[in-house]
Amino acid sequence: MDVRIGLLGPVVAWRDGVEVDLRGPRHRAVLARLAVAAGRTVPVDVLVEDLWTAPPAGALAAVRTFVAALRRSLEPDRAPRTPARVLVTSGTGYALRATTDAQEFSAAADEVPDLERALRLWRGRALDGLGDEPWLTAERTRLDDGRLRAVERLAAARLRAGEPDRAVTDLLAHTARNPWREEGWRVLGLAQAAAGRRAEALQTLRHARRLLGAELGLDPGPGLRAAEQRVLAGHPDPVRWPATVDGLRHLAVTGPDGLRAAVAGRATTLDAAETLEPRLAARVLGGFDVPALWSRADDPAQAARIVTAAGRLLARDPSATHRARLLATTAIERRGLGGARGPAAAAVRAARELGDPAVLVHALNASFLASFEVPGARAERAAIGAELVEVAARHEFWPHEVLGHLVLVQTHCATGDVDAAGRHVDRARELADLEGAPLVAVFEGWFEALRGALAGDPHARVLANYRRQVGLTEGMPGVRDGLREVAVAAAHVQHGRPVPAECAAGPWRAWIEPLALLESDPDAARRAVRAAGEPPPGHLHDLLLCFLARAAADLGERPLARGLLRRLEPVEDEVAGAGSGLVTAGPVAGFTAALRRLG
Repeated sequence: MDVRIGLLGPVVAWRDGVEVDLRGPRHRAVLARLAVAAGRTVPVDVLVEDLWTAPPAGALAAVRTFVAALRRSLEPDRAPRTPARVLVTSGTGYALRATTDAQEFSAAADEVPDLERALRLWRGRALDGLGDEPWLTAERTRLDDGRLRAVERLAAARLRAGEPDRAVTDLLAHTARNPWREEGWRVLGLAQAAAGRRAEALQTLRHARRLLGAELGLDPGPGLRAAEQRVLAGHPDPVRWPATVDGLRHLAVTGPDGLRAAVAGRATTLDAAETLEPRLAARVLGGFDVPALWSRADDPAQAARIVTAAGRLLARDPSATHRARLLATTAIERRGLGGARGPAAAAVRAARELGDPAVLVHALNASFLASFEVPGARAERAAIGAELVEVAARHEFWPHEVLGHLVLVQTHCATGDVDAAGRHVDRARELADLEGAPLVAVFEGWFEALRGALAGDPHARVLANYRRQVGLTEGMPGVRDGLREVAVAAAHVQHGRPVPAECAAGPWRAWIEPLALLESDPDAARRAVRAAGEPPPGHLHDLLLCFLARAAADLGERPLARGLLRRLEPVEDEVAGAGSGLVTAGPVAGFTAALRRLG
C-alpha cells in the first residue's frame, strides 16, 4: 500500500493513487501538522497547542479521535488491535510514515531538468483550506518561496537554452503576482533584452527598482543594477565574458580598491554565466582564479551563488579542464563553511591528470583552504605552500608564487619560527614590488606585528600594532570583519589580562564573550562558554578554542575542559592563532596545561 499526502494545494491523501476521505478541517489540520514534521514525532501537547489558540477542555481526547479517524481512512484494511503502519504512535505523540508532494517537489526542484515536473505538482495555494496559525503560516511561506524560486530558475534555464520568449511569458505573470521578487524582475529584463526588446527590458528593470525601493520599501540589490548595466551596454557578445573575467583577475591583485572593484565585477560575470551555454559558463565561472589566502569569503552571499552555479554546471558533465576548475572554485568558495575538502581533493587529482600547471595552482589553492577542515594540518599546508612556490615559479604564475610564500609564512609562524617565516615574507615582497601587488604589504605589516608579539613586546605595543594593522585591511572584509575584536582579545589573553567587554562583538563573539564576562558575571560566562560550540574551520579555529580553554579552566568546567583538550592536542606544539600570520595568544601548550590541571 502506497500512501501519499498532498500539501501543495488543499490537504489531501492518496492511497494507491486514489484520494481518500479525510473528513473535516480538523482532521486535515492534524494530518498536515504531522506531514510537515517529515517523519519526526510530534508530541500530543504540541498538536494541541498548534491546533487551537485556546485549547478546549477536551482537546487531548479530540486529537486522539482525529487520529483514530485518520487511521481508518489511511489504512481501512488494517486488522483490529494491530499496530498502525502509516500514522504511528511514537513516544508521547504521533509520527506520519508517508511521503508528501512537498518532499517530491523539493527533490525535483534541485535539478534544472526536473523543474517543470516539480511545478506541475502544485494544485493551488499551499495548505489551502486550513487556518492561519503560526505553524501553518511559516510552512506555507516556506513552500510558496520554494515555488517562486523554482519559477525563476526555470525561466533562467529557458533563457540559457536560447528560449527568451518562453522566459518572458513565464515571468510577466510571475512578477505581476509577486512584485517583491527581485530575481523575477532581473531575469525578466535579461530575457526581454535577449529577445531583442531592449527598450522594454530597460523599462522593466527601472520600474522594478522604483517599485522595490519607493513603493515596497525594499533595498534593491546589485543584481538589478548589474542587469541594467548589461542591457545598456548592448548585451555584449557572450564570447567576451571570459576576457572580462581575465581582466578582473588582474584587477583583483592591484590593491584594496582593485579588489573591491573585481568583486563587484564578478557579480556581473556571475549574472552573465547564468545566461550562457554551459561550456562558456564554465569558462567564466572557473576562470576567476585569483589567489585566496584567507579562510573566510569576502562576500558570503556571492560565494553561495557561485557554489550553486558551479554545482549545476558540474552536473552537466563538463570537459576535464572545466571540471577541475569548477571543483576548485567550489572548494574555495566553501571555505570556512565545511564541505570543501572533497571538491578540493578531486580538483587536485584532475589537475595532475591533465598536466595543466595553471589548473594545478588553482586546485592547490583550494586544497590549502580546505585543509583547515582537519585539525593539525599544518604540515599538509606547508607541503601545499612549497608546491605552489615551485610550480608557480617554474611557469611564471607570480600571483600564486606570492600565495605559496604567504602560506609558508603562516605555517612557520604556527610553530613560532619567525626567522623562516621572515625569509618568505622577503621573497613575497620582492615579487610584489616587481609585479605591483600592494596587498602583500598588508600581510607583511601583520607579520611584523605578530613577530613583535612572539618576541615579547609589551602589551601596549602589541595592542597598538594590532590596531594599526586592522585599519589597513579595508577591501578585504573576510579578513577585516571581527579582526579588531579577536586581535585585542588575543593580546589581553597572551598577557594574562581581562578581556574588555567591547571584544564580545562581531562574527567571533560566541568564543570571546566567555572571557569578556569572566570578571563581571561568572555565571553568565559559564553559560556562554557552554553554549559557544565548535568554531568554524579556518585560520582562527585554534585561537578561538584557546579562548574557550582559558574560560573553561578559570571557571572549573571539567567536562568541557576534557573535550577542549582532545580538540587542542593535535596543535599542542603550535602557537595559538599564529598560523593566521596575524595574531597570537601564546603557546597552545599553556592552554592545554591549564585544562589538564583541572583533572
